[in-house]
Amino acid sequence: MLFLFLILSCANENNVIGRGDGFKYARNISIDMVGNFRVATLVSPWDSSKVLHRYVLVERKDSAISSDLPDGTALYIPFDRAVVFSSPHVSLAFSLGAGNRIAGIADKEYIVSPVVKTGIDRLKVMDCGASLSPDVEKIISLTPDAIFVTPYENSGGYGIIEEAGAPIVECADYMETSALGRAEWMRFYGILFGKEREADSLFSNVESEYQRLSEQARAASSHPSVITERVMGGTWYVPGGNSSMAHAIIDAGGSYPFSSDTHGGSLPKSVEEVLDKAGESDVWLFNVMDDDISYESIGNENDAYRMMRAWRERNIWTVNTLSVPYFDDISFRPDLLLRDLVAIVHPELGNGKTIYYRKVTK
Repeated sequence: MLFLFLILSCANENNVIGRGDGFKYARNISIDMVGNFRVATLVSPWDSSKVLHRYVLVERKDSAISSDLPDGTALYIPFDRAVVFSSPHVSLAFSLGAGNRIAGIADKEYIVSPVVKTGIDRLKVMDCGASLSPDVEKIISLTPDAIFVTPYENSGGYGIIEEAGAPIVECADYMETSALGRAEWMRFYGILFGKEREADSLFSNVESEYQRLSEQARAASSHPSVITERVMGGTWYVPGGNSSMAHAIIDAGGSYPFSSDTHGGSLPKSVEEVLDKAGESDVWLFNVMDDDISYESIGNENDAYRMMRAWRERNIWTVNTLSVPYFDDISFRPDLLLRDLVAIVHPELGNGKTIYYRKVTK
Protein backbone atom coordinates (compact mmCIF):
# COMPACT_ATOMS: atom_id res chain seq x y z
CA MET A 1 0.00 0.00 0.00
CA LEU A 2 2.80 2.41 0.91
CA PHE A 3 4.62 1.52 -2.31
CA LEU A 4 1.56 2.40 -4.38
CA PHE A 5 1.12 5.64 -2.50
CA LEU A 6 4.71 6.70 -3.09
CA ILE A 7 4.47 5.99 -6.81
CA LEU A 8 1.29 8.01 -7.24
CA SER A 9 2.33 10.83 -4.95
CA CYS A 10 5.33 11.56 -7.17
CA ALA A 11 2.92 12.94 -9.75
CA ASN A 12 1.46 15.54 -7.44
CA GLU A 13 2.28 16.29 -3.81
CA ASN A 14 -1.28 17.49 -3.18
CA ASN A 15 -2.87 14.58 -4.97
CA VAL A 16 -5.66 13.34 -2.72
CA ILE A 17 -9.16 14.31 -3.84
CA GLY A 18 -12.61 14.20 -2.28
CA ARG A 19 -13.04 16.10 1.00
CA GLY A 20 -9.38 17.01 1.14
CA ASP A 21 -8.31 14.17 3.42
CA GLY A 22 -8.64 11.14 1.17
CA PHE A 23 -10.44 8.05 2.37
CA LYS A 24 -10.76 8.21 6.10
CA TYR A 25 -11.83 4.64 6.86
CA ALA A 26 -11.55 2.59 3.66
CA ARG A 27 -8.26 0.74 3.40
CA ASN A 28 -8.50 -0.87 -0.02
CA ILE A 29 -9.06 2.16 -2.23
CA SER A 30 -7.34 5.47 -2.92
CA ILE A 31 -8.02 8.19 -5.48
CA ASP A 32 -5.13 10.37 -6.55
CA MET A 33 -4.16 12.83 -9.26
CA VAL A 34 -1.74 11.50 -11.87
CA GLY A 35 -1.04 14.29 -14.30
CA ASN A 36 -4.42 15.74 -15.22
CA PHE A 37 -6.43 12.67 -14.35
CA ARG A 38 -7.83 11.12 -11.22
CA VAL A 39 -6.72 7.54 -10.75
CA ALA A 40 -8.56 5.11 -8.46
CA THR A 41 -6.35 2.32 -7.16
CA LEU A 42 -8.02 -0.74 -5.66
CA VAL A 43 -5.71 -2.80 -3.49
CA SER A 44 -6.33 -6.53 -3.40
CA PRO A 45 -8.18 -7.33 -0.16
CA TRP A 46 -6.48 -10.75 -0.18
CA ASP A 47 -2.92 -9.53 -0.76
CA SER A 48 -2.22 -5.90 0.07
CA SER A 49 1.02 -6.00 -1.92
CA LYS A 50 -0.99 -6.37 -5.13
CA VAL A 51 -3.30 -4.08 -7.09
CA LEU A 52 -6.74 -5.51 -7.75
CA HIS A 53 -7.50 -2.86 -10.37
CA ARG A 54 -6.48 0.65 -11.35
CA TYR A 55 -8.99 2.97 -12.99
CA VAL A 56 -8.35 6.24 -14.82
CA LEU A 57 -11.37 8.49 -14.39
CA VAL A 58 -11.87 10.51 -17.57
CA GLU A 59 -14.49 13.21 -17.65
CA ARG A 60 -16.48 12.87 -20.86
CA LYS A 61 -15.70 16.48 -21.73
CA ASP A 62 -11.99 15.54 -21.65
CA SER A 63 -12.32 12.43 -23.81
CA ALA A 64 -10.62 14.19 -26.73
CA ILE A 65 -7.31 14.16 -24.83
CA SER A 66 -7.64 10.59 -23.61
CA SER A 67 -4.82 9.32 -25.82
CA ASP A 68 -2.33 10.37 -23.15
CA LEU A 69 -3.81 8.51 -20.19
CA PRO A 70 -1.95 7.05 -17.21
CA ASP A 71 -1.85 3.25 -16.93
CA GLY A 72 -5.17 1.72 -15.99
CA THR A 73 -8.66 0.98 -17.24
CA ALA A 74 -10.27 4.14 -18.58
CA LEU A 75 -13.71 4.90 -17.20
CA TYR A 76 -15.51 7.71 -19.02
CA ILE A 77 -17.61 9.47 -16.44
CA PRO A 78 -20.26 10.16 -15.47
CA PHE A 79 -21.81 6.89 -16.55
CA ASP A 80 -25.02 7.21 -18.52
CA ARG A 81 -25.76 3.50 -18.70
CA ALA A 82 -24.42 0.96 -16.24
CA VAL A 83 -25.22 -2.68 -15.52
CA VAL A 84 -25.11 -3.41 -11.80
CA PHE A 85 -24.94 -6.94 -10.43
CA SER A 86 -25.59 -6.45 -6.69
CA SER A 87 -28.59 -5.06 -4.83
CA PRO A 88 -26.59 -2.83 -2.40
CA HIS A 89 -25.06 -0.92 -5.33
CA VAL A 90 -28.41 -0.65 -7.09
CA SER A 91 -29.94 0.72 -3.89
CA LEU A 92 -27.05 3.16 -3.45
CA ALA A 93 -27.51 4.51 -6.98
CA PHE A 94 -31.14 5.28 -6.24
CA SER A 95 -30.19 6.89 -2.91
CA LEU A 96 -27.80 9.20 -4.76
CA GLY A 97 -30.40 10.14 -7.36
CA ALA A 98 -28.66 8.10 -10.05
CA GLY A 99 -31.24 5.36 -10.49
CA ASN A 100 -31.89 6.56 -14.03
CA ARG A 101 -28.28 5.71 -14.90
CA ILE A 102 -28.84 2.01 -14.31
CA ALA A 103 -29.71 0.24 -17.55
CA GLY A 104 -29.55 -3.36 -16.36
CA ILE A 105 -29.41 -5.40 -13.17
CA ALA A 106 -28.83 -9.00 -12.12
CA ASP A 107 -30.54 -11.05 -9.42
CA LYS A 108 -33.62 -8.85 -9.58
CA GLU A 109 -35.54 -11.19 -7.27
CA TYR A 110 -33.19 -10.34 -4.39
CA ILE A 111 -33.98 -6.63 -4.45
CA VAL A 112 -36.44 -6.00 -1.63
CA SER A 113 -36.62 -2.22 -1.21
CA PRO A 114 -40.08 -1.05 -2.40
CA VAL A 115 -38.64 2.30 -3.54
CA VAL A 116 -35.93 0.64 -5.62
CA LYS A 117 -38.31 -1.99 -7.05
CA THR A 118 -40.75 0.71 -8.09
CA GLY A 119 -37.95 2.75 -9.63
CA ILE A 120 -36.69 -0.26 -11.57
CA ASP A 121 -40.16 -0.93 -12.97
CA ARG A 122 -40.78 2.73 -13.80
CA LEU A 123 -37.44 3.14 -15.56
CA LYS A 124 -37.84 -0.21 -17.32
CA VAL A 125 -34.45 -1.41 -16.13
CA MET A 126 -33.55 -4.63 -17.94
CA ASP A 127 -33.28 -7.87 -15.98
CA CYS A 128 -30.02 -9.46 -17.14
CA GLY A 129 -30.50 -12.74 -15.30
CA ALA A 130 -28.46 -14.25 -12.50
CA SER A 131 -25.16 -12.66 -11.55
CA LEU A 132 -23.37 -16.01 -11.79
CA SER A 133 -24.78 -16.75 -15.25
CA PRO A 134 -25.92 -13.46 -16.78
CA ASP A 135 -27.52 -13.02 -20.18
CA VAL A 136 -24.58 -11.51 -22.05
CA GLU A 137 -26.63 -10.79 -25.17
CA LYS A 138 -28.93 -8.58 -23.12
CA ILE A 139 -25.96 -6.81 -21.56
CA ILE A 140 -24.39 -6.19 -24.97
CA SER A 141 -27.68 -4.81 -26.28
CA LEU A 142 -27.62 -2.17 -23.52
CA THR A 143 -24.19 -0.87 -24.61
CA PRO A 144 -23.29 -0.06 -20.99
CA ASP A 145 -20.52 2.30 -19.96
CA ALA A 146 -19.51 -0.20 -17.27
CA ILE A 147 -20.53 -3.39 -15.49
CA PHE A 148 -20.43 -3.45 -11.67
CA VAL A 149 -19.44 -6.88 -10.31
CA THR A 150 -18.31 -8.40 -7.01
CA PRO A 151 -14.75 -9.77 -7.07
CA TYR A 152 -13.76 -12.96 -5.29
CA GLU A 153 -10.41 -14.40 -4.35
CA ASN A 154 -8.91 -16.66 -7.03
CA SER A 155 -12.00 -16.28 -9.22
CA GLY A 156 -9.94 -16.52 -12.42
CA GLY A 157 -11.68 -13.59 -14.10
CA TYR A 158 -15.25 -12.89 -15.10
CA GLY A 159 -15.73 -15.29 -17.97
CA ILE A 160 -18.50 -14.45 -20.42
CA ILE A 161 -19.12 -11.07 -18.78
CA GLU A 162 -15.87 -9.86 -20.30
CA GLU A 163 -17.32 -10.62 -23.74
CA ALA A 164 -19.72 -7.70 -23.31
CA GLY A 165 -16.81 -5.36 -24.04
CA ALA A 166 -17.61 -2.83 -21.31
CA PRO A 167 -15.16 -1.95 -18.50
CA ILE A 168 -15.70 -4.00 -15.34
CA VAL A 169 -15.88 -2.10 -12.06
CA GLU A 170 -14.77 -4.44 -9.27
CA CYS A 171 -16.81 -3.65 -6.18
CA ALA A 172 -14.47 -4.87 -3.44
CA ASP A 173 -16.07 -2.69 -0.77
CA TYR A 174 -17.50 -5.77 0.96
CA MET A 175 -13.99 -6.80 2.03
CA GLU A 176 -13.39 -3.68 4.12
CA THR A 177 -12.97 -4.53 7.77
CA SER A 178 -14.97 -1.63 9.19
CA ALA A 179 -18.57 -0.68 8.55
CA LEU A 180 -17.64 2.94 7.80
CA GLY A 181 -14.78 1.77 5.58
CA ARG A 182 -17.18 -0.20 3.44
CA ALA A 183 -19.71 2.63 3.35
CA GLU A 184 -17.05 5.14 2.35
CA TRP A 185 -16.73 3.48 -1.04
CA MET A 186 -19.93 5.33 -1.93
CA ARG A 187 -17.69 8.32 -2.60
CA PHE A 188 -16.00 6.40 -5.43
CA TYR A 189 -19.32 5.24 -6.85
CA GLY A 190 -20.70 8.75 -6.54
CA ILE A 191 -17.90 10.03 -8.79
CA LEU A 192 -18.66 7.35 -11.37
CA PHE A 193 -22.34 8.29 -11.50
CA GLY A 194 -21.75 12.04 -11.48
CA LYS A 195 -23.11 12.32 -7.93
CA GLU A 196 -19.94 13.19 -6.03
CA ARG A 197 -21.46 15.90 -3.85
CA GLU A 198 -24.47 13.75 -3.03
CA ALA A 199 -22.23 10.83 -2.04
CA ASP A 200 -19.99 12.99 0.13
CA SER A 201 -23.03 14.49 1.84
CA LEU A 202 -24.68 11.12 2.44
CA PHE A 203 -21.48 9.61 3.80
CA SER A 204 -20.97 12.57 6.13
CA ASN A 205 -24.45 12.00 7.58
CA VAL A 206 -23.86 8.25 7.91
CA GLU A 207 -20.52 8.84 9.61
CA SER A 208 -21.94 11.36 12.06
CA GLU A 209 -24.87 9.16 13.11
CA TYR A 210 -22.72 6.03 13.34
CA GLN A 211 -20.24 7.78 15.60
CA ARG A 212 -23.00 9.23 17.78
CA LEU A 213 -24.58 5.83 18.33
CA SER A 214 -21.24 4.14 18.91
CA GLU A 215 -20.07 6.67 21.47
CA GLN A 216 -23.33 6.31 23.34
CA ALA A 217 -23.27 2.50 23.31
CA ARG A 218 -19.58 2.03 24.11
CA ALA A 219 -20.04 4.16 27.23
CA ALA A 220 -22.63 1.72 28.61
CA SER A 221 -21.70 -0.11 31.81
CA SER A 222 -22.34 -3.59 30.39
CA HIS A 223 -21.26 -5.27 27.16
CA PRO A 224 -23.53 -8.23 26.39
CA SER A 225 -22.03 -10.91 24.15
CA VAL A 226 -23.46 -11.42 20.68
CA ILE A 227 -23.22 -14.39 18.30
CA THR A 228 -24.58 -14.44 14.73
CA GLU A 229 -25.52 -16.87 11.97
CA ARG A 230 -26.42 -20.56 12.27
CA VAL A 231 -25.40 -23.88 10.76
CA MET A 232 -25.46 -24.13 6.96
CA GLY A 233 -24.53 -27.43 5.33
CA GLY A 234 -23.02 -28.73 8.53
CA THR A 235 -20.79 -25.68 9.09
CA TRP A 236 -21.40 -22.59 11.21
CA TYR A 237 -19.96 -19.62 9.34
CA VAL A 238 -19.38 -16.83 11.85
CA PRO A 239 -18.02 -13.35 11.03
CA GLY A 240 -14.24 -13.11 11.37
CA GLY A 241 -12.98 -11.03 14.26
CA ASN A 242 -11.79 -8.34 11.86
CA SER A 243 -15.00 -8.24 9.82
CA SER A 244 -17.32 -5.25 9.55
CA MET A 245 -20.05 -7.15 11.43
CA ALA A 246 -17.72 -8.02 14.30
CA HIS A 247 -16.66 -4.39 14.56
CA ALA A 248 -20.29 -3.25 14.40
CA ILE A 249 -21.15 -5.48 17.37
CA ILE A 250 -18.31 -3.90 19.37
CA ASP A 251 -19.41 -0.43 18.23
CA ALA A 252 -22.90 -1.27 19.47
CA GLY A 253 -21.52 -1.75 22.97
CA GLY A 254 -21.50 -5.52 22.76
CA SER A 255 -18.74 -8.10 22.93
CA TYR A 256 -17.98 -10.67 20.25
CA PRO A 257 -16.70 -14.15 21.18
CA PHE A 258 -14.42 -14.36 18.14
CA SER A 259 -13.06 -10.82 18.36
CA SER A 260 -9.47 -12.03 18.78
CA ASP A 261 -9.55 -13.54 15.30
CA THR A 262 -7.84 -11.50 12.56
CA HIS A 263 -9.85 -12.57 9.50
CA GLY A 264 -12.06 -10.10 7.66
CA GLY A 265 -14.37 -12.65 6.05
CA SER A 266 -16.36 -15.56 7.42
CA LEU A 267 -14.91 -18.27 9.65
CA PRO A 268 -16.05 -21.87 9.12
CA LYS A 269 -16.66 -23.39 12.53
CA SER A 270 -18.09 -26.66 13.77
CA VAL A 271 -21.14 -26.60 16.01
CA GLU A 272 -18.94 -27.81 18.86
CA GLU A 273 -16.51 -24.93 18.41
CA VAL A 274 -19.30 -22.36 18.47
CA LEU A 275 -20.93 -23.91 21.51
CA ASP A 276 -17.60 -23.93 23.32
CA LYS A 277 -16.69 -20.35 22.44
CA ALA A 278 -20.06 -18.64 22.09
CA GLY A 279 -22.69 -20.93 23.57
CA GLU A 280 -23.21 -18.56 26.51
CA SER A 281 -23.69 -15.48 24.35
CA ASP A 282 -26.46 -13.20 25.59
CA VAL A 283 -27.85 -12.39 22.15
CA TRP A 284 -28.17 -14.47 18.98
CA LEU A 285 -28.81 -12.85 15.58
CA PHE A 286 -29.40 -14.54 12.24
CA ASN A 287 -31.19 -14.15 8.91
CA VAL A 288 -34.31 -16.05 7.91
CA MET A 289 -36.56 -16.28 4.87
CA ASP A 290 -39.78 -16.85 6.76
CA ASP A 291 -41.49 -14.93 9.55
CA ASP A 292 -43.13 -18.09 10.86
CA ILE A 293 -40.33 -19.03 13.23
CA SER A 294 -40.44 -20.06 16.87
CA TYR A 295 -38.07 -21.28 19.54
CA GLU A 296 -39.49 -24.74 19.05
CA SER A 297 -38.79 -24.70 15.30
CA ILE A 298 -35.27 -23.37 15.93
CA GLY A 299 -34.60 -26.10 18.48
CA ASN A 300 -35.97 -28.75 16.14
CA GLU A 301 -33.66 -27.56 13.37
CA ASN A 302 -30.60 -28.60 15.35
CA ASP A 303 -30.56 -30.09 18.85
CA ALA A 304 -27.40 -28.12 19.61
CA TYR A 305 -29.36 -24.87 19.34
CA ARG A 306 -31.22 -25.78 22.52
CA MET A 307 -27.90 -25.54 24.34
CA MET A 308 -27.43 -21.90 23.35
CA ARG A 309 -28.03 -19.50 26.22
CA ALA A 310 -29.90 -17.12 23.91
CA TRP A 311 -32.28 -19.97 23.01
CA ARG A 312 -32.78 -20.95 26.65
CA GLU A 313 -33.36 -17.34 27.76
CA ARG A 314 -35.42 -16.42 24.70
CA ASN A 315 -33.20 -13.69 23.29
CA ILE A 316 -32.99 -14.54 19.59
CA TRP A 317 -33.48 -11.87 16.92
CA THR A 318 -34.00 -12.53 13.22
CA VAL A 319 -34.31 -10.52 10.03
CA ASN A 320 -36.40 -11.80 7.12
CA THR A 321 -34.23 -10.84 4.15
CA LEU A 322 -37.04 -11.64 1.69
CA SER A 323 -39.34 -8.96 3.11
CA VAL A 324 -36.96 -6.42 4.67
CA PRO A 325 -34.34 -4.49 2.61
CA TYR A 326 -31.54 -5.55 4.95
CA PHE A 327 -29.01 -6.47 2.27
CA ASP A 328 -30.14 -3.58 0.06
CA ASP A 329 -29.32 -1.07 2.79
CA ILE A 330 -26.67 -2.04 5.29
CA SER A 331 -23.56 -1.95 3.09
CA PHE A 332 -23.84 1.81 2.67
CA ARG A 333 -26.10 2.61 5.62
CA PRO A 334 -24.24 0.99 8.53
CA ASP A 335 -25.73 3.65 10.77
CA LEU A 336 -29.13 1.98 10.33
CA LEU A 337 -27.67 -1.43 11.15
CA LEU A 338 -25.88 -0.01 14.19
CA ARG A 339 -29.10 1.57 15.39
CA ASP A 340 -30.69 -1.89 15.34
CA LEU A 341 -27.77 -3.48 17.14
CA VAL A 342 -27.75 -0.81 19.86
CA ALA A 343 -31.52 -1.20 20.32
CA ILE A 344 -31.01 -4.96 20.78
CA VAL A 345 -27.88 -4.94 22.92
CA HIS A 346 -28.71 -1.82 24.95
CA PRO A 347 -32.49 -1.25 24.92
CA GLU A 348 -32.09 0.88 28.04
CA LEU A 349 -30.52 3.63 25.90
CA GLY A 350 -33.89 4.34 24.29
CA ASN A 351 -32.99 4.43 20.60
CA GLY A 352 -36.43 3.24 19.52
CA LYS A 353 -37.63 0.16 17.71
CA THR A 354 -35.49 -1.90 15.39
CA ILE A 355 -35.72 -1.38 11.64
CA TYR A 356 -34.67 -4.81 10.38
CA TYR A 357 -34.47 -7.28 13.24
CA ARG A 358 -37.47 -8.72 15.09
CA LYS A 359 -37.30 -10.62 18.34
CA VAL A 360 -38.54 -14.19 18.19
CA THR A 361 -41.47 -14.25 20.60
CA LYS A 362 -43.17 -17.59 19.97
